[in-house]
Amino acid sequence: MPDFLFCAKCGSDRIITDATTALKDYGSTLEVRVQANPSAVMIKGTVRGEVSARICATCGYTEFYSSNLDALWRAHEKAQQ
Repeated sequence: MPDFLFCAKCGSDRIITDATTALKDYGSTLEVRVQANPSAVMIKGTVRGEVSARICATCGYTEFYSSNLDALWRAHEKAQQ
């Protein structure tokens, strides 16, 4: 997550950091997925990262950030081969 603590939209310093995200109906944590082998029938090499958010308490602008970035990037690169 970026170090700056100002809203990219309105410039406010009223920032809520590391807000958790969840699916409303199921209560599970929101995550991103990248498949290293998307054309595989069974073993697609799925890599996951959890999603967190920064929320401006002045205007409501929200940004999402993912964890596990290196592994997600490696899976993405492999899928492009």
